[in-house]
Amino acid sequence: EDPPSPTDDHGDDDSPETKIRVSFILAAGVRKDRDTLELPTDPIAVPASIRKKGLSAVVNHLLDRAVEQKDGESDSNDDDDDDDEGKLPAIPFDFLLNDKLLRMGLESAARKEGLSL
Repeated sequence: EDPPSPTDDHGDDDSPETKIRVSFILAAGVRKDRDTLELPTDPIAVPASIRKKGLSAVVNHLLDRAVEQKDGESDSNDDDDDDDEGKLPAIPFDFLLNDKLLRMGLESAARKEGLSL
C-alpha cells in the first residue's frame, strides 16, 4: 500500500478515493536552473482529484523540501511544522499533461485529453 501523500485529508471520511498513477519529469529549463533537483522515475499513486497545488506539494515532498500548508488548514498538528524545519523552501511547480498546462483536476484533464485511466 502506498504511504499517505502530503495532500491526504486526515478527516473521518473512510471512503476510498480514486487514484491515478503519475510520473514526474522535470522540464529541460528546470533541470538547467536547478541542478540539485532529482525526482524518482517510478510512478506514484495520487488522488484523481488532485490539482496543481497538490501536485506541487507531492513533488516538494519527494524533493525533501518544505511542504506549503493548504489555505485554511489549521495549525493543530504542530509536528508537521517541526518536520519542515531545516528544509529548503517549497517550490511552486507547473504541470503539463499532453504538453498543456494543468488547470483543473488531474482526472478531469486526463479525460478531456482522451487519456485512459
